Amino acid sequence: LGSIVAVIRMTCIAALLSPTSQRPKKTMPEIDELRAKGILFVGPSDSGIVSQLPSTGFAHTACSTLGDAVKLLQASEAWAIVLFALSETSAVLELLSHVKGLPSAFTIVLHEATANDPSFRLRCFSAGARMLASGADAAMQGVLRVQQQFSAGGHLACHVCGMKGLTENALHLHSPLYHSMEANSGVNPATCPICSCAPVKFPRRSFYLHLHNEHGPPEGREPHHPEFPAFSWVVCRRPSDGRFLLVNEPAGLCGGAPKYWLPAGRVDEGESFVEAGVRETLEEAGVKARITGVLQFRLGGGIVPRIVLLAESIDNAEPKSVPDFESCGAMWVDVRSLRSLHDSDCRSDDPLVIYPKVADGTMRPQPIDTESWAGLESMVRRLTVDKVPRSMGAFHSVLAPVWQRLQAQYPAECFLGE
Repeated sequence: LGSIVAVIRMTCIAALLSPTSQRPKKTMPEIDELRAKGILFVGPSDSGIVSQLPSTGFAHTACSTLGDAVKLLQASEAWAIVLFALSETSAVLELLSHVKGLPSAFTIVLHEATANDPSFRLRCFSAGARMLASGADAAMQGVLRVQQQFSAGGHLACHVCGMKGLTENALHLHSPLYHSMEANSGVNPATCPICSCAPVKFPRRSFYLHLHNEHGPPEGREPHHPEFPAFSWVVCRRPSDGRFLLVNEPAGLCGGAPKYWLPAGRVDEGESFVEAGVRETLEEAGVKARITGVLQFRLGGGIVPRIVLLAESIDNAEPKSVPDFESCGAMWVDVRSLRSLHDSDCRSDDPLVIYPKVADGTMRPQPIDTESWAGLESMVRRLTVDKVPRSMGAFHSVLAPVWQRLQAQYPAECFLGE
């Protein structure tokens, strides 16, 4: 008898440890069912956002406690949106653990800590939040964006979560909105559900990039990259309190997590470094900025210029909260709270290194009204519109004298080789 009990015990333990014994994958409800169930709001009944929910067109249910929310989630999985404004951060994380397994739920955390605590933001994303908002207006923007994907029925389905009934434009919106903060956002389908091409033809073998650049509304796609590679990085501060802008980069581009970085990106055709920096700050962080100086000149491989610019926000508007292809949102941060972050929390350690140096004056901005700076901007405008095929050596022959003039006019500590 003892041997039989032992066998049964071992069989049970093996079943518990086996992946096949895990809770079965949730089935994605139909879009009509999601529309009918609508929004679950968890938070104070006097919250300002409660009065705005009827205007969304979604059905909605409100409760004020964690316990009531858990019961409602256990009773039905067909929630289009779960929006909660609980005051305790521990309650936020606890509720996220109950929502994480629901593929249909677009989870919005409405909490002031998402605006000032970078570690809490990462914990929320890791726990299953799909959007972080510090104010009711931002949360409502997320609700309306979710509604937008339901506006017209289609035949496509998301290969990550299984949401069906999407049009091409809706899938283009849905993919980064729901999955840019998730580790599995980089998983490719067997073929593109729209054009049937294989992953080997995806740019950088990424469906995330393929969907954004090849499908959906033309105005929502990335422009064609110039042959000449050049990049603007932006260190943006808020004049009112000196805080720095941090962006949550999409998980698909950051090894499976929405890691932090500064606003940055490639210089588009015919742009200057300054124009590219202003555009990237708006696209990735939702912040209108003014470039005030240059902090660093970097040259990758002796040919790829990466210019680190200093900027300030034009107004005190809050950064973006609604996830899209460019980012999962952004926040203003002071250098003290950066100490809670590790290098692994960032796409690279540049914000952790540069921001404190700018704050304490170790790294000082240099003017951008010089003759050599004008030469650099003129060069990048010219090379990014040049349609004549050039080798890297040909690009170097154009860049080298421009770089030499910069080195003659700017302090040596402003230059960094890569």
